[in-house]
Amino acid sequence: MVGDHLVKDIAGGRAAGLRTVWIHQDTSSEHENCADLVVGDVIDGIALLREGPRRADRAARDGYGGT
Repeated sequence: MVGDHLVKDIAGGRAAGLRTVWIHQDTSSEHENCADLVVGDVIDGIALLREGPRRADRAARDGYGGT
């Protein structure tokens, strides 16, 4: 699930058992660990999705985004 709203998109996706990518454009990082990955804009999110699961897993592990 990809979205920019923590409750409607990210919490909803996690509740459904989906991996999540939060498009986070604020400078605050208070809730970054709520999503599997955090990206700054749609372009970054699309790039991760196009590169496939291995790239997303590596990004999450290397601290590109959330947990």
